[in-house]
Amino acid sequence: MKQILYSLIGLLLPATSMLAGEHHDWEDNHVLQINREPARAYFIPYAEHKGDRMVTLNGEWQFRWTKTPNERIRDFYRTDFDASTWDKLAVPANWEVNGYGTPIYISAGYPFKIDPPYVMREPKKEWTTYVERNPTGQYRRTFTIPDAWQKGQTFLRFEGVMSAFYVWINGQRVGYSQGSMEPSEFNITNYIKKGENQIAIEVYKYSDGSYLEDQDFWRFGGIHRDVLIYHTPDVRIRDVAVRASMDGVLQINPQFAVYRGETGEDYRLVATLLDANRPVGGDTVAAAEILDLQHKAARMNEWYPQRGHRKFNRMEIKVANAKLWSVEQPYLYTLRLQLQKADGTVVEQVTQKVGFRTIQIKGGQLLINGKAIKIRGVNRHEHDPYTARVMSEQRMLQDLRLMKAANINAVRLAHYPNCPRWYELCDSMGMYVMDEADAETHGLRGTLASTPDWGDAFLDRAIRMAERDKNHPCVIFWSLGNESGYGPNQAAMSAWLHEFDPTRPVHYEGAQGNYTGKGEVIPDPSTVDVISRFYPRVMQEYLNPGIPEGSDKERAENARWERLLEIANKTGDRCTWVGSDGGPRPVLTSEYAHCMGNALGNFKEYWDEINSNPRMLGGFIWDWVDQGIALNEKLEMRNEKLAGIPRGAILYGGDFGDKPNLHAFCMNGVVLSDRTLTPKYYEVQAIYGGMSEQEIADQHPETKAAKPKVSKSKAPTSYIIHLTSNIKPQVFRAPTDNDKSFGNWLAKDWKRCGLDTLRIPMKTEQQGNEFTFTFEIPDSLPPLPRLGIVIELPREYEQLTWYGRGPWDNYPDRKQSCPIGLWKSTVSQQYVHYPRPQDSGNHEDCTFVELKTKKGKKIRIEAVDDVFSFSALPYSAQYLNSKTHDYELQDQGKTYLSINCAVMGLGNSSCGPGVLKKYTIDKNKKHQLKIRITE
Repeated sequence: MKQILYSLIGLLLPATSMLAGEHHDWEDNHVLQINREPARAYFIPYAEHKGDRMVTLNGEWQFRWTKTPNERIRDFYRTDFDASTWDKLAVPANWEVNGYGTPIYISAGYPFKIDPPYVMREPKKEWTTYVERNPTGQYRRTFTIPDAWQKGQTFLRFEGVMSAFYVWINGQRVGYSQGSMEPSEFNITNYIKKGENQIAIEVYKYSDGSYLEDQDFWRFGGIHRDVLIYHTPDVRIRDVAVRASMDGVLQINPQFAVYRGETGEDYRLVATLLDANRPVGGDTVAAAEILDLQHKAARMNEWYPQRGHRKFNRMEIKVANAKLWSVEQPYLYTLRLQLQKADGTVVEQVTQKVGFRTIQIKGGQLLINGKAIKIRGVNRHEHDPYTARVMSEQRMLQDLRLMKAANINAVRLAHYPNCPRWYELCDSMGMYVMDEADAETHGLRGTLASTPDWGDAFLDRAIRMAERDKNHPCVIFWSLGNESGYGPNQAAMSAWLHEFDPTRPVHYEGAQGNYTGKGEVIPDPSTVDVISRFYPRVMQEYLNPGIPEGSDKERAENARWERLLEIANKTGDRCTWVGSDGGPRPVLTSEYAHCMGNALGNFKEYWDEINSNPRMLGGFIWDWVDQGIALNEKLEMRNEKLAGIPRGAILYGGDFGDKPNLHAFCMNGVVLSDRTLTPKYYEVQAIYGGMSEQEIADQHPETKAAKPKVSKSKAPTSYIIHLTSNIKPQVFRAPTDNDKSFGNWLAKDWKRCGLDTLRIPMKTEQQGNEFTFTFEIPDSLPPLPRLGIVIELPREYEQLTWYGRGPWDNYPDRKQSCPIGLWKSTVSQQYVHYPRPQDSGNHEDCTFVELKTKKGKKIRIEAVDDVFSFSALPYSAQYLNSKTHDYELQDQGKTYLSINCAVMGLGNSSCGPGVLKKYTIDKNKKHQLKIRITE
């Protein structure tokens, strides 16, 4: 009855009435944690074998979700509380994809009213958070403590909770933590009892910490990573840091903790380095010496001197001819740490993988083990279309295998520390990692970066990231976060990271210099060790619609992006990192080649420039995977807006009634949400692999086919005559995401002039079955996406053969991965099912295309004098343009064959510069399409 009463009260009161005037830890940027253990390296200690002192709390929990904290049951954590009628929810899981609350996609800007540190202020009435002010999830379950755990210490560990939470054990509050992407540990020794115990958790979707989590992604809530309990003796290995350099020297810095009067006397730590289970070196240190509970002056002077840096190498192992770690050869040793008593009894063990490698910056280049590298990178969000932020082992392995196959060698963890298992896989499979702090304040720009009151909150994110991930050889950069302006709080993060870990450089794109207005340039702050920019231009000329020919002005959509090569060519820059030679800093693009929809134009030109200058380090594509959500039964049942949409349909911002939202801007992956490969993937593979056209051609037997003989001109058949009467001029394509772009600059002009139905003047000349189409482009028209003809055929024309570029679609500025050959496919396979319908299926440099029915009836189009491009799709350009989601597409019962004498490139302007001018259609040039049509 009491439980029902609480619920009724919550429903009757306004969203904030019960909380008005209350102080909340989750709306106080000075309360980052209560009773949380200090951050440490990721490992789970054990006695004899891994897992023997661990109990997982993953699995089914009793669960209750409310739209606001007011509706929560305040004393649900009581041991006598009856939660038997509650729902069941798996842990880990995000609430929204399980039917609890509304998924909200925002690129930049908070889903709640901005008033830091508060998240419960009243937003606009149409916003999702007007009703779902701060969704709150309450969890309960029991667990059993093994009898052997009655002595020693027991810890509760959360790998990730969005975004703040309290925890109770057996009715007593243990503590509080916030930060969605960092682990939290609590010592629960004094709260547990023998046998069965009860745990309760209260999770808040929004907190003051959410002001540092304004990334371009879906806003989810819940316990989205593993939860576990582990046990240690009263003298334990609290932490360990390792540094393994290319000279074969392994330095080890262990930390201990003691309880219940223990001092660590007569305990020693024995370190053994194993190479494939074969010991190759070791060292031993006394635990009490490191603990130094007496704070002896001699020890402090040696390890923490009054002046100068602390000493690191408490233990050291030297390996002759050590095998080095790199992405090409990710060789790993195993470090085994055994905490022993004086008689040799092992009381605790910890293992860490070790990779010997050294990072340096010399001559403006990044060196790994003395060799200069280029970053062939990609940004990656943790996203699964079915489980949201919950990443399975299978999905992570799939991502890494696909990346390796695409010649990707580096991942920027955009924009937060990832699941711990990801780093282990990157270590073992070979992938460089830019580890990025969970700090983005996009909606507030740089306000909080220059607010001292928020300094601790920023620094907390850097410390917890670096402490957890410090031992991974895959991590070659620390990054301070993303799009948060630049101020003293980032400077403090950088200073801490540099001193904490002098072996890795620090990155942050927001740390930029500026112009003084007097022709002088203030360089990028010395707090970062690499110059980083978003979405740069190449040095070539871009299309600038509306700008007169010969003008040195540019459209704002282009001009806002810097030219990376210009920066690299400048002199006077200096790297101050201890691992550098004092020369210039490398120049990196931390986001480029925005892969939204049918994209990745002029990727080859980017890499021609990157390879032209040693300082050009490379870049990270934005981004790896579309952030689409697959419709499931739970989502559909709890959201009437989704009625009638087929299960499995991929949805994006706004589809759930979420407001505000940025629609499909979350769909910018090299691969689709379910990891289906796209033509973009193969272009990345070719360019990142540095493959020549011949090397690419050698991978496809279709390129060995002889160029087909051209048929002779002859009188057209009656069917050809009928067919040609159906030919229409075509200048429109269903706008790609790049055509729409930030300013909707191309697609908007096309719509304004009615390009989708416009038939420009076309002169037709015929000699037998040869046709010459001459086009006149009126000056009043904007830049055209294509120039050619379209032929509507019966849908039975399904079998497709062509000689030209293939096998996947290609465009003037994205065709490096598509060699010329004799290809076979079907019309049904030609369209690429991007989440938002748009143009696809084009093939460049074609000599002929042939369509055939099952009964053998065929139509063949041959090039005369010059090659053409074509597409053969089951949808018209106008039909594709009329739809907003892929699941809406239905076969139109026709085959639309488009033959073009010119096609505009794709560019990058969904977020970045537009199309290079050389890949546009010249309106001042005479355009002709000469073809021969046969049966």
